[in-house]
Amino acid sequence: MGGPISNSLASVLYEMLAGEPPYTGPTAQAIIAKRLSEPIPHLSTLRQVPSAVELATSRALAKSPADRFHTMGEFASRAGARR
Repeated sequence: MGGPISNSLASVLYEMLAGEPPYTGPTAQAIIAKRLSEPIPHLSTLRQVPSAVELATSRALAKSPADRFHTMGEFASRAGARR
């Protein structure tokens, strides 16, 4: 199991917070093309969220798995979650 948090999980989180997916398009191919060529969208353009949450979500959506969080605990800590 280990390894970076999946981009799919980060996309679902983004959609839950923003009310829409991070990338949209008329076809799956169009969405994939946007994912590969466009910058990571900022939550703050759609919703008011704490900056820590936006930064954590953006990092979780990083194109390179090496740039993403390696554990959910690391993500939660950066997002400002309290235990």
